[in-house]
Amino acid sequence: MKRVVTLASFCSLFLTSFLLFTPSVSGKYEQTQPEIQSPRLIRLAQEIATVGQEAANRFRHEVQQHGTPLIEPIPEDQKHLWVTFLWFAKEPVRNVVVFSGLTNNAYTRAVLPDIQMTRLAGTDIWFKTFKVRNDARFTYQFSVNDSLIPEEDESDDNARRAAD
Repeated sequence: MKRVVTLASFCSLFLTSFLLFTPSVSGKYEQTQPEIQSPRLIRLAQEIATVGQEAANRFRHEVQQHGTPLIEPIPEDQKHLWVTFLWFAKEPVRNVVVFSGLTNNAYTRAVLPDIQMTRLAGTDIWFKTFKVRNDARFTYQFSVNDSLIPEEDESDDNARRAAD
């Protein structure tokens, strides 16, 4: 089942790539464990390691109260922010992709590795963090259980973006 969720955000933009995927022998991209950039997610991972699933539950409640994406300052960088997109899975999820103005909504082979979210180990929380300029504005969408077919090879782009 594939769903696309459209959301709008009034946060900053300027894409800085973080390579989270490496090509496998088959030529497909396989997710590697990324370095977490978001200070809040770093703290959450530490809390989960010590407290367990209750930390993830508290985080979910916190996010429901304050909204998303997470927007956090970058120490000693007044021009950029960490912007972290979050998806909380309610059913089994193979992947989550973020389409956004960060990449002009592109879905090419070159961009695909940089727009896939990562599941936080031991949770149902998917995330993707970008370093963005603090004066940017953009919209974004999530595609859950996406086909992961780059737009160069996609025969029906409307099928990807259509909601169930």
